[in-house]
Amino acid sequence: VDETNFSADCLYEDLHKPFPSMTPGPAAAAGQHRKQRFGDRFVVDRISDGLEACGIVWHVEKDGEEGIEVVERGLTFVRIDQDCRVCYVREIGEPTFKAGLSPATFQQLRGSSSVPQASASASAPATSQPRLLTEGRA
Repeated sequence: VDETNFSADCLYEDLHKPFPSMTPGPAAAAGQHRKQRFGDRFVVDRISDGLEACGIVWHVEKDGEEGIEVVERGLTFVRIDQDCRVCYVREIGEPTFKAGLSPATFQQLRGSSSVPQASASASAPATSQPRLLTEGRA
C-alpha cells in the first residue's frame, strides 16, 4: 500500500482492540497490512461504491488441515477527501468471543471447518471455499 494514496492528516480508527485507538497520519492506515501473519490472505468480499466514501466487507483466510479456514471477518469504512486521497479509515473485526455460544456454534459462525457441524446436511457437498451460513438452506 502506497502512503501517497493517503492524506497527510488521515485518521485511522482501529476498533479491533478493547480500547479503540485513533492514530493520525498516512503511515498508520497504510501500514495495517503489515500486521497480517505469514500465510494469511486478505479477501475483499464486497465493496459499496460512493463518490466520497465506501464500505468494505472482508475476511482473512488461511489454508487449514481440512481446506480453507476463515480466520477473521470485518468491516472497513473509508472516506476520500477532495484530492481523491484516503482521509479517514474506521475498521472493526468480528469479535473473537461471542457470549452464550457453544464452541461448535462459534466455529460455524466464524466459517471455520475445523469443528464438525452436527446440523450440516449429509447431502451437502464438501467444499474448500468459505460459505455463508445461509447457503444450502431450503
